[in-house]
Amino acid sequence: SSEESEDPRRPRAQPAITNNNDQKKEKKKKLPPQKSINRIWKKFSKRKFHKALAVLPFDPVQPPATYHTNELLSAGYERVAEECRRKVEKIIKECKRVNMRYRDPDWDLDWDLKYEKGHCLNNLGSQIFELNETTRANP
Repeated sequence: SSEESEDPRRPRAQPAITNNNDQKKEKKKKLPPQKSINRIWKKFSKRKFHKALAVLPFDPVQPPATYHTNELLSAGYERVAEECRRKVEKIIKECKRVNMRYRDPDWDLDWDLKYEKGHCLNNLGSQIFELNETTRANP
């Protein structure tokens, strides 16, 4: 038996070292993804169902914010116009930065004609423009 233990090809048994970190790693097994998700959701869901006491919150509509309650109409217009100008300037800067033209998907005649939707040409009025191959070819 002493000859067998000295054979270099034979794997030798490592001495068992008990370390606290090794035990923790062995205890914590990696679960499959679905089981780990199920375990997380169990914490948030309840097995017992209870009677619903209210369908909607007691005050579902928040009162409107009254920032400018006693404001003259002309002052309100100027304030809103200035906000609009700032937004437009911001869009212009961003378009120049990325070197692209601005495209409003709701008001783009090129796309409107290409996909024959008619969102830009047709409004809530009574006259409706029909968009198809023949009308696009003969304006």
